[in-house]
Amino acid sequence: MRFLCRITAIVLVLSGCGVITEHESKTIPLNQLPNPTVVTKGQWVVNDNGQPMENPQTSGLTAWRDGFLSLSDRSAELYHQQRIHFIDTSAQLAPVSLPIHYSETIRNSCFGEYLTANPDLEALAVSPHNDQELVMVTEDASYSPLSRECAEQYSPTGSTPFPTLLVRLLFQQDHWLASAVRPLQFSKSQGLGNFPNDGFEGLVFDKNNTLYMALEKDGSGNPRIFTVDITDSFWQSQTFVEAQSPEISVPSFSKGRHPINGLSLYTDSLGTEWLIAAARNDNQLWLIDTNDQHETRIIDVEYYSSSTPSNDECEPQKVMHTSGIEGVAVAHTSLWLINDPWKEQYLNNIECDADAQTYQQFSPLLFEIPLDEIFH
Repeated sequence: MRFLCRITAIVLVLSGCGVITEHESKTIPLNQLPNPTVVTKGQWVVNDNGQPMENPQTSGLTAWRDGFLSLSDRSAELYHQQRIHFIDTSAQLAPVSLPIHYSETIRNSCFGEYLTANPDLEALAVSPHNDQELVMVTEDASYSPLSRECAEQYSPTGSTPFPTLLVRLLFQQDHWLASAVRPLQFSKSQGLGNFPNDGFEGLVFDKNNTLYMALEKDGSGNPRIFTVDITDSFWQSQTFVEAQSPEISVPSFSKGRHPINGLSLYTDSLGTEWLIAAARNDNQLWLIDTNDQHETRIIDVEYYSSSTPSNDECEPQKVMHTSGIEGVAVAHTSLWLINDPWKEQYLNNIECDADAQTYQQFSPLLFEIPLDEIFH
C-alpha cells in the first residue's frame, strides 16, 4: 500500500483550551500554522472468500501478535457480537472469530445479566506483560436496571445509573474468557454527566500497567482521558475503582461534538510517550504527551476508500465523506486505524453504483499511516 503525505492550508481554530479536571492543566494555544495533513488509502476488511466483512460495527483495534484484534458493539450483526475478531495487516479476516465466554463469578455478579445478554462492548487493550490478557469496557447500559440490592451498592457511579465496567479477558485457545469485572466510579468534581451512549471508546496500556481510557463526552460536551492503575490485586474485587484525571492537555470546545473514538500509545525516539487519539468527527489525530511537557499536536487526516475487490467500474480510490474511525493501533512502524461504519452517515460515501452494496452492508476498512509521517 502506498501513502501520500502533504501539508495543506486547512486551519483548525479551537474554541477552547485545556481540560476540565480538578486541577489546572496546560492549555493548548491556537495554531499559528496549518495543521499537517496525512492521506491514507484503506483496504476493505475481507473474509476468507474475499468478500467484505458485513456490518461488524467495529468498536476497537489493538495490535496482537502478527496482526490485530477487534470486537463489535451491540449494533453489529448478531453473529459478530460477543466475539473477538483477528485481522492481519493485509485486512484479511481470520476464518474463525473466537467467542467471549463468561466465568461463573461474572454470571453470578450484579453485572451478569447485562454482560451475558446484550452488552455494548467497546475498545480493547492488551496487557503490556501478558498478551493472553485483554481489557475491554462497556458503554450503553441504559436498558439494564440493577436489582434493588445491586443498585444500593453500585448506584453512586458519579455518572450513569448503571456503572461503566472494565472486563478482563483471558485467552483460552478456542474462546476468550471474561474472568473478572470492575465498575468505574467518578467524583462530582470530574463532571462527567449522565450520557450512557457517549462513554468510553478507547483503551490503551502503558508499560507500567496504567490503563488510559478515552471518553467521548463529559458534562460540558468535551472529550476526556482518564486513567486506572491495574495492580496485581486489581481483579480480585468487584468494588468500585476510582478513575483518575491525569494532567494532560486534551482539546476542548464550546460547541459541536468532538469525541475521541480510539486510543493508542507511541514512544518516540527521544523517549516522549504520546497518546494517539482518533477524533472521529474531526478527521483528526491528536498527539498528547502523557507527561504534559509538550503541546498537543493536531494532524488532519484524509481517508480514501478503495474500490470493492475485483471491481473495475469505479475509481480506484476516492476521499471518504465519512470515515468513522473507531480503532487505533501501533504496529510494524505504522499507525493502523479501522472504522466503525456509522449507519446514519456511511451511505453518503457512495459515489459509484458498483460499490453501493459494500457500503450498504456497512463494511469496514483498515488504514495504515507510517509513523514517520506523523512524528517527524
